[in-house]
Formats: sequence, C-alpha cells, structure tokens
Amino acid sequence: MTDEARLDSGLPEDDLLSEADVLLKSVGSRIHLLRSRRGMTRRDLSKHARVSERYLGQLEKGQANATLGLLHRIAETLNEPLSSVLPAAEASAAISAPLQDLLASLSEAQQANAYRILVREVKRCESSPRGLALIGMRGAGKSTLGRQLADLCGVSFVRISDVVASLGGMNIGALLEMTGQNAYRRIEYEALEHIIDNHDRVIVEAGGGLVAEARTFNLLSRHFQTVWIRTSPEEHMQRVIDQGDMRPMAGNNQAMDDLRTILRERDAYYRQADYTLDTSRRTVENCLTELHGLCEKILSPPAPAGQPEPQGEDAPS
Repeated sequence: MTDEARLDSGLPEDDLLSEADVLLKSVGSRIHLLRSRRGMTRRDLSKHARVSERYLGQLEKGQANATLGLLHRIAETLNEPLSSVLPAAEASAAISAPLQDLLASLSEAQQANAYRILVREVKRCESSPRGLALIGMRGAGKSTLGRQLADLCGVSFVRISDVVASLGGMNIGALLEMTGQNAYRRIEYEALEHIIDNHDRVIVEAGGGLVAEARTFNLLSRHFQTVWIRTSPEEHMQRVIDQGDMRPMAGNNQAMDDLRTILRERDAYYRQADYTLDTSRRTVENCLTELHGLCEKILSPPAPAGQPEPQGEDAPS
C-alpha cells in the first residue's frame, strides 16, 4: 500500500497489518475446515489444486497470502463456491430472508433438528422411503450391520462407493487420483440416482464424506430413512486396523488428531440423520437388534393391493 493510500484509509499502518493478518488467518481456517469435512489430506488438496503442500500448509496457518486464482482452484477442488473460503460469505439469495434470520438464531443442535423436521415433511409429501441409508465414518460398523440387516430383511445391500467404481470404470483410489474430488462427487450423485432408479427396497451404505455435499445428502435424505452409525475415535481407528489397513499406524498420534478433527467438523452433518446408533463397546448382535427395530416397518414388503392400512396402535408413527 502506498503512503498516500495508507493516509487516505484513516488507519495506522499497524492496524492495517493487523486486519490483514486476521483476514489471512480467517481464509486459512476456512480452507482447513472444508478440507477436514471432506476427509482430504493436505497432499491430496495440494495435488489437485496445483499448489505445493508446503505453501498450502502456510496458507492454512494464515502465514501466506494467496492470489484470487489460487483460492478459486482450491474452492473448485473442494467442490465449493469461492465465497465459501472467504470471510463474511453471504447466505444464499435463494433462501428467504425470514428463514435465514430464523436459522441464524438457532444453535447447531436446533438447526439439525429443524433440518430433520423439514426433511420429514418433504418425505411425507413424496413417496414412501425406498429403504435405509447408513451414514458415518469408516470403522463405525456400516458395512457389517448393513449386510446382516439386508440378509435378515431379505433386501439388497448396496454401497454407493461400489456403484461409483462401476460407473467410473475404475476403483475409488484410481478414480480420485485421476479425476479429483470434484469429479468423484459428481459421479457419487449419479450413483445415488442410479440406486434410487433401480431399487425399491434397499439398504444403502454412504461414504463418510457424502454428508458434506449438500446436493447429494439432500437427495439421500429425501428418498431414505437415514441412520448415523457412530462410535468413538479410538474404536474407529482400531476397527480400520483390524480390517487389515495398517496405514493409520504410521504417525498414529497425527492420524488420531486428524480423525478427531474430521469427526468434529462432520458432527453437525451426521446429526441431521433420522436416527443415531452408537456402536461403541457393543456387540454386532446387540446393535443389529436395535437397528432392525428402528427400520423394520420401512424394509417390510408393501401391503398387497386392496389390503387396508394398519389403524390405531398398529399404524406406523
């Protein structure tokens, strides 16, 4: 800034520098938060946004001043609008002002409850749920419980990631490596549409990061009853290792810190599920019994044509 511009601003130089520092730290923390929600490593983001991992680390700490072009590449890689990485981003103009004001006055827990109420209302106005969708991080028990519940109820069990791999023509790792998060999330949405179009009663396992994609999560919530399968960070980590993935053992302390960060940043999203099932320190059989009780009516075969709906105490709530 020139001396003339500094004088015109009416602010001392130290105050201007302080404002710039606050701005840089705000941008950096937003990038770190968005990356954490998606479970992306700094290496993955740096590769697909075409920026060095070292510089990205400085940026997240508020120690680097990024160009607008770089911020746009980072936002695009994260599948977010540019405004999401900038401070004081305005709420979407598509949302009415009274609704914006109401939501802004609610706590995170109240917002999650409001979301569930709205989703239930949308579901009530549309067709009945097509089945059950299990959300949550890897290691919580989604696959184990989903497969066993599907066998118990006589319905199909489908992992969205398997459909993504089929549509993409390669495994998930290769797909992410070649196309990046942006393309992967587009295919993930198409995979969910494919499941909805081809299954009437089904149990769906969603990837851990799907909840951070509003368009995809809204589609999932409209067509399925959702259950958040959760557990403690320690059990998440141990179960992944027990499955044969030893990568978390490398730099275990850092891996646990990253896991806790991801869980914390996604917590508000996971809480939007219709139900929550905590599998911490519980047997598979015990969890399966509870899950079956939650969704037995949803997964039951439809009543034969002409048969009256249950009334009174037998009617579904």
